[in-house]
Amino acid sequence: MFYMENLSKNKNKKKLLIKRNKHYILFGKENFLLQMKTKSILKKIKKNFTLIYKFDIDLTTDWNFLIKKVENLDLFYKELIIILILPKIITEKINKNIYTIVSFAKENITLIINIFDINDINKEKFWFFKIKRNITVINCNIKNEKQFLFFIKEILIYFKINVDSDSKKFLIKNFRKNISFTIKFLKKLSVLYDKKEIKINNIKNLLDNYIIQTPKKLINEIFLKNHKQSIFILKKMKVQNLFDPIIILRNIQNNIIYLIHIKYKNKINNFYLNFFLYINKNYEKNKHLIINFSKNTSIYQLHESINLILFLEIQIKKNCKSKIVWHVFEKIILILCGFKTPKIKKK
Repeated sequence: MFYMENLSKNKNKKKLLIKRNKHYILFGKENFLLQMKTKSILKKIKKNFTLIYKFDIDLTTDWNFLIKKVENLDLFYKELIIILILPKIITEKINKNIYTIVSFAKENITLIINIFDINDINKEKFWFFKIKRNITVINCNIKNEKQFLFFIKEILIYFKINVDSDSKKFLIKNFRKNISFTIKFLKKLSVLYDKKEIKINNIKNLLDNYIIQTPKKLINEIFLKNHKQSIFILKKMKVQNLFDPIIILRNIQNNIIYLIHIKYKNKINNFYLNFFLYINKNYEKNKHLIINFSKNTSIYQLHESINLILFLEIQIKKNCKSKIVWHVFEKIILILCGFKTPKIKKK
């Protein structure tokens, strides 16, 4: 998960172990990973009679207080460790004050600086070059599969989570794309299954309840004509109760009306269809998915869905908690996914 650079020797050289330099710069997009590595460093370098200060730098930071602490170390302590959590935007004032701290830093003072992006300090930051010879830079980003494997091993130990081999493989396979979610999910897992071995079914069950389902996800599955997943998402939205039924209804309604528009205009002019997709940016992203769905869905299915939506809106206004509301939602999904094609009236 982390690699080291000793800038005094070789800017591109990677190390697996922490060398005892005086100062550390940790950079990465996930605050939790920065905090996790900061704690790991503290365990390795902290000695008896060491004083630790942590400052989240912002507009209200009392720099005078911080600088005084660097200048005048309490006689009771032998060493001072200062942790600076820098904001995403590092102002000139912040740079100047860090330079002052660095200038006063004696042999018994260690700085641990957390930043969002390493490029923020490589652009002629004079304080950085002042301590460059005694600094270790640690990359806390996860960029490849090997780093993710190491991350999973470390975070399972950190949260004291005991999983079987199948569960570990499942986590590695399904969680790599979203590090933030992985951290939150494993934290929840550690609370629910404290000191117990976690099986793959435990993870799957929690995952089903943990993921927030949205109307957008529902529409996407309908476009894919995946009726089972669509109904599953609908039922989860009902249980999670985060979206009012009328909001779900409007999302389906707007897309159906749009699809009806495509069906009619497509007969007239393909150029108009592409232009309409272009000016409606939300639809442009799923252009091919929408066009394929439109081709495989009859105008009669769309009209039948609209009729049910009008009926459903009346039912929601009467009683949005009625069982018939969710039953009609399912019926609309089945029609749109092609499982109940309405009869064509003969003229």
